[in-house]
Amino acid sequence: MAAETLVTSSYSVKSAAYIAAALCMAFGGAAAAVAQAYVGGKAFESLVKMPEQLKDIRTMLIVACGIIETGSIFALVIAIMLIFRS
Repeated sequence: MAAETLVTSSYSVKSAAYIAAALCMAFGGAAAAVAQAYVGGKAFESLVKMPEQLKDIRTMLIVACGIIETGSIFALVIAIMLIFRS
């Protein structure tokens, strides 16, 4: 009887870890996608207003997208830790 409870508990912990990893990736990826879309839109608005600043705006856009992408990379690392540590 105790062994069955232990096995069921182990499966419950693994399922919770998988669900948490999936939610972590879903929210992390969605937040990064929305943020990059917002930054990209604002960059194109700036290009329409000041086309001569193309080089500076493009550089800032690439740096901003790189910084935003670190959030989804952290979410990936946390999801991997949840999956392999459970």
